Amino acid sequence: ILIDKGFAYLSSKHVIFSINKYKNYGCLSGRSLEVMVSGARVDVENYKENPGDFILWKPSSSDQPGWESPWGRGRPGWHIECSAMSKKYLGKHFDIHAGGLDLIFPHHENEIAQSCCANNKDVMANFWVHNGYVNSEGQKMSKSLGNFVTIRDLLSEFNGEVIRYALIQAHYRAPLNFSQNSLVEAKKSLSRLYRAVEGFSVDGEADEKIMSYLYDDLNTPKALARLHYLADQANKGSKECAQLLKNSNKNFEFKPQWGKDLQTEHERFITDDHFNGPVFITDWPKEIKPFYMRLNDDEKTVRAMDILFPGIGEIVGGSEREERLDVLLKKIKEVGIDEKELWWYTDLRKYGTAVHSGFGLGFERLVMFATGMSNIRDVIPFPRTPQNAEF
Repeated sequence: ILIDKGFAYLSSKHVIFSINKYKNYGCLSGRSLEVMVSGARVDVENYKENPGDFILWKPSSSDQPGWESPWGRGRPGWHIECSAMSKKYLGKHFDIHAGGLDLIFPHHENEIAQSCCANNKDVMANFWVHNGYVNSEGQKMSKSLGNFVTIRDLLSEFNGEVIRYALIQAHYRAPLNFSQNSLVEAKKSLSRLYRAVEGFSVDGEADEKIMSYLYDDLNTPKALARLHYLADQANKGSKECAQLLKNSNKNFEFKPQWGKDLQTEHERFITDDHFNGPVFITDWPKEIKPFYMRLNDDEKTVRAMDILFPGIGEIVGGSEREERLDVLLKKIKEVGIDEKELWWYTDLRKYGTAVHSGFGLGFERLVMFATGMSNIRDVIPFPRTPQNAEF
């Protein structure tokens, strides 16, 4: 068909596609004919009219696989095999064609040329999806290097959900460093996410932000980041955020759960992704806040608030103080503090008091805000771990 239409020619028992005859050649890779060069698997021989022309059919020697044809015994070229298979099983025009980034040129470019010309189509596939290289311990994974592992082997140690999580942490078009350690960390992340939504069931639609990221060229890293931020908020006590997390089915490193504090990933998810701005969070679970914060009427939460800021997380925190002496004494007892040690504090309420509150702006967070630094460890003079600040 391609010969009859003038897109291919016969030379030295080879059938060769002429890229000059297809006006859209180079549309996928963005290459022009003027700068086109032969790909790694394209033979540059004197029987080609143009070095970029590619083989559709080539002769076979007696010890090579081959079939009889009008041009003698031979076999199909590398590119024609894929066009034949896709036409048989998917049709002349189908929706999605995928492959590695290294296949864009010349393989997929040649597939488009030969398929569209043979089938009288302007388009072969509606969407071309090319994934980045999968690296194993920093080196490209390949059969020739032997640095690969099969899914069957991985499933003997990790469940499929963990493997999928590890694979989608990087955007599909970006390189992915796949290792045993990445699977271990993926398993931990999933466990933390599940803990964040314990006690919740799916109730409503999936989170709109997560869906928007997935619609944006399958941006799975951003979708995962949003889940982590939701989990942060859920861990700090937001039932609304915990429900958002559950509905989104997103995997977080720290699983969001009512009654547990929020992590930085959760705070940034809420501010950067969900609300896209500063957020006030109020009425925290009493279990994660100090005893002196005023208890709400539900006896489960306290009148505490935090201001979360995009890129930083919590920047201001504070609460209304418990001014009722009887409630304060009860809370002191519940947390196991000797009432006598706090006589000076309880006396402030014993003889009368007033409703009052206290708030604080974190100095380190303020420095982050002023300088644009994203990691709090970069703005403090000592390791931010317990017992590393000398007093």
